[in-house]
Amino acid sequence: MLQVYDRVISSASEVTLVMLTIALLMAVHGTCGLDAVRARVLTRASIRLDRRIAARIMTAIRPSGAQRDASLARRYSHSSRRYTIRSAQGADL
Repeated sequence: MLQVYDRVISSASEVTLVMLTIALLMAVHGTCGLDAVRARVLTRASIRLDRRIAARIMTAIRPSGAQRDASLARRYSHSSRRYTIRSAQGADL
């Protein structure tokens, strides 16, 4: 592209420069249009996919009773309350 630009500038052909500029603007405009269409298509596809599989995924990742109990025990063991309760048990009241 720069070679063409150099040749047009050196020959001082304004008509060619204007035509190249118009062609470039059309190409950029076309690319922007295609990009907008692509974004719409992907958005609609992602919404359709989300509606189709969201319920199954949420059901699959919902913890069962045993998993919930283990999760609560793990959270308690890593919390700061555990240390407070232990230090209160060892303190002379």
